[in-house]
Amino acid sequence: ALMTIQLRLADCFLLTSLEELTRPLGSLPHIKALELSLPGCCSLRSLGSLSSHLRELR
Repeated sequence: ALMTIQLRLADCFLLTSLEELTRPLGSLPHIKALELSLPGCCSLRSLGSLSSHLRELR
């Protein structure tokens, strides 16, 4: 299981973006520590790309 997940998100993030980003994390048990520092206003497209990448790592 994931031992540490730290998400530092800017105020401008949409809840749906956060859900989309974190949804794949539960199926990545080999990752022991994941720290995502996402400064500023990341676009939905950027979050989608990162989420897709995480899914590919499963």
